[in-house]
Amino acid sequence: MWVNNAGVMAYGYFEQIPDETYRQVIETNLFGAINGARVALPYFREQGSGILINISSLWGRMFSPYVSAYTTSEFGVRTFSESLREALADEEGIDVCTILPQSVDTPIFRHAANYSGRGAKPVPPIADPGRVVKAILRCIEHPRREVSVGYVGHLEAIIQETMPGPFNWLAPYVMGWAAFSSETADSKPGNIFEPMPEWNQVSGGWRNERKTVLRYAALASGVALPPLLAYWIIRRREQIQT
Repeated sequence: MWVNNAGVMAYGYFEQIPDETYRQVIETNLFGAINGARVALPYFREQGSGILINISSLWGRMFSPYVSAYTTSEFGVRTFSESLREALADEEGIDVCTILPQSVDTPIFRHAANYSGRGAKPVPPIADPGRVVKAILRCIEHPRREVSVGYVGHLEAIIQETMPGPFNWLAPYVMGWAAFSSETADSKPGNIFEPMPEWNQVSGGWRNERKTVLRYAALASGVALPPLLAYWIIRRREQIQT
């Protein structure tokens, strides 16, 4: 098996992020998976089997004006996986799996480039890295086309598919509020072009704020669900009347 898991992030509106930074985010995240697949597939064919696992993100289903380079790359990883899966459909024994985690407690948010002027943080709730590892191991034992990690990913995918209008209107506001702290931040390239020794570890230390995270998650749900529910009721009535 081969796991593609290269990932970097840059915060800021499209025009705030320098062109070379924007390009490198996509180069690392999307072409990291593409280059990895080019290396792995010849070995899979030689041995007659193999499992390629591409780590995308919940942002491979959603969008955000604050991390557009990242969401573009994760959409790309997801689409690349689908295309490659179809291309390999006749090659028995070779599987392509895509894993889409919600926010995970890793240093990616501390290592991220930031040109927004605001302190960045993961959107709650935050999953333990071990949950992603378990999803990878399950795909090795029983390959699946696509796997979401975290109940938020499942919920938001359902809402986006059934109520795209209000979801697309509300999501940027909720994510903008949840993805930033009240602190200001200087512009920085993070680890986009070279590694950072700070926080060079598995955990990003975010789950130490568990109570705050749960409070934010509850508040976000309280803000988002009523208008989405109202929209669903209106649409259902319209469908019944027609």
